Amino acid sequence: MRSVSLARLMKPTPRVSGASSCSASPRWSANDGVQALNLAQDRSPDLVLADVMMPNMDGFELARRLRQDPRTSAVSIIMLTA
Repeated sequence: MRSVSLARLMKPTPRVSGASSCSASPRWSANDGVQALNLAQDRSPDLVLADVMMPNMDGFELARRLRQDPRTSAVSIIMLTA
């Protein structure tokens, strides 16, 4: 199995909005926890990068719901906080 550097996978690339994202594709973004849950259930991502403090549903509740749903129970979750 070929080893890939985490730094290479997480290399930021500029976006039109001025934010950074991973260079891996595809990628989606949500404005709140409810939208993030809906996207994850519809798209079955490999990774969810979530903020602890989001409107409408915080990151902890998002993680609980992702774990309860068979479609998203195995997704990797990285939580961020200020």
